[in-house]
Amino acid sequence: MGPVSHKTEGWETRLQAALKQDIERPFEWSVYDCATWAFSVRAALTGLDATPAWKGKYTSLAGGLRLMKRLGWADYQAMGTALLGAALDDVRLAQRGDIALGPDGGFGVVVGRCVFGLAPDGITASVLADCRMAWRV
Repeated sequence: MGPVSHKTEGWETRLQAALKQDIERPFEWSVYDCATWAFSVRAALTGLDATPAWKGKYTSLAGGLRLMKRLGWADYQAMGTALLGAALDDVRLAQRGDIALGPDGGFGVVVGRCVFGLAPDGITASVLADCRMAWRV
């Protein structure tokens, strides 16, 4: 048996709403960056919000990495595992709304065979099969 989903009833509608409303927001470290956005989408789908541990507490990538280490996470992989449990055995098992660690190293949200994430220059899209790992939400 694989990881269990914690998505609540109506999650599909909330996923679409999150993707639609967030597409135009400007990138901002610790407010609207890859980790904050992906885990905010998770909160919308499940009611489980991990972002208070870091939201609003850094202003740059370097600051975010320092905070991550202070929180006990050596890297994004460790952060994902600490907050979401064991990664899926194969990223291709990820489903819509799950969280993936993209080929660029940032967190993203799975939408079919594509993973949407955030970077300072805007929304990114990666092929799910190219992602480093994924977790069930």
